[in-house]
Amino acid sequence: MPLQNETWGDQLNYFCTARTSSIVEYEMALRKSYFRFELFASKLFNMGNIIIDKQAEATRLAGVHAAAIDVWDDEKEALQFLTTPHPVLDHKIPFDIARTESGAKYVERILLAIKNGLPA
Repeated sequence: MPLQNETWGDQLNYFCTARTSSIVEYEMALRKSYFRFELFASKLFNMGNIIIDKQAEATRLAGVHAAAIDVWDDEKEALQFLTTPHPVLDHKIPFDIARTESGAKYVERILLAIKNGLPA
């Protein structure tokens, strides 16, 4: 019987080489294998969603970073703004707020206001 930490290939190999003495045992082994495949596929799907979420987050942070550099024309000053708590953000760090889509838009609006000399 395959263990939980074996790879899908190990489990498939176990299924292909398993000896069954009756059609009922064969059908049960087939169902177990199919269930394992569904579980494996759902784990892969969830991992894919996590990767996509992290890519979207990285894209948002890069956009906010580029907007900050556009405001100050200096990467050091832009990073200082993005990593320092801001009063308009309830003393939260802009990079932390920008991890969500709505937060990134809010930080970009603040940056646009600063660039245009308006109150943030």
